[in-house]
Amino acid sequence: MVNTREHIINTALTLFLQKSFKEVTMSELVKQSGMSKGAFYHYFDSKEGLFREVVNTAAEISHINFDQIQQTTLKQFYENYLSLIQETKSESTFMRIIGNSPTNRLKFTTLLTEANRLFPEFTDVLLQLHENELNGWIKVVEQAIESGEIRTKMPAQHIAEIFVNISNGITKRSRLYNSQIEIASRTKVLWDSFYEELRT
Repeated sequence: MVNTREHIINTALTLFLQKSFKEVTMSELVKQSGMSKGAFYHYFDSKEGLFREVVNTAAEISHINFDQIQQTTLKQFYENYLSLIQETKSESTFMRIIGNSPTNRLKFTTLLTEANRLFPEFTDVLLQLHENELNGWIKVVEQAIESGEIRTKMPAQHIAEIFVNISNGITKRSRLYNSQIEIASRTKVLWDSFYEELRT
């Protein structure tokens, strides 16, 4: 069940996807939330603070906690990784708002660009999350090499970067071109192909 704070954040996300940060007003946010001004301001007393919370929530939800992924092989890891992403998207109202149309996915990219401009420190947050993700992949790939699951002379970091960039590339293409492509299934197809190459 969505609590009051989450409800406000989800409401704000919907409005910020429709308009730019500058165009959205606090009065609109309060009205759209269906709450009294006093109740709303108890949680957020400025548009800037609420926008910051929206983008922070986006960053947290869209990056996977690798400790949650059970795996004994690289293949099992990336299959469970995709399953966890799908589970997060289906359970999170925030992610459903973003993912319910290609247009919203494109507007979400614009929202993140605006966040980087307004809050320069947000770029550092994203870079750290990306580094954490890459390091998680590197660890799994190294284990796959050591166990003999994959046979390659390619450095573990390069392999990890390819897995990550396949996913990122498909996601960004879907956003930029309003594509109806099913991101998870297409990512799985390419990951499977790359994995089979690593095994030979």
